[in-house]
Amino acid sequence: MAILKVPGLQKPCSTDLIIWIEGDGNYVWIHFVDRPKFLSAQTLKWFARQLPGFLRVHKSSLVNSDHLVQFKRTHVRQAKVILSNGVTLLVSRRRVQPIADQLGI
Repeated sequence: MAILKVPGLQKPCSTDLIIWIEGDGNYVWIHFVDRPKFLSAQTLKWFARQLPGFLRVHKSSLVNSDHLVQFKRTHVRQAKVILSNGVTLLVSRRRVQPIADQLGI
């Protein structure tokens, strides 16, 4: 369990409580397990550097691998991931095979 100091949040949070991070321009929405989503003024690239256990599945999505329930290929170059909170995210075409290899699928 790693602790991350998120600029804008009063207290550092455990990375286990973050399900996924959604890019929104130069901001990100952090989706938590136990509280409402939070808007941070950091870029998704900054979070990707801080969180090595997270998977970049799309240019606008960073997923906590601990909350990844299912990786599902729809076609050869298309896939989606299903998270523990029921959210389904598309995987970009160029990231399908590297993510499948990283997950051992």
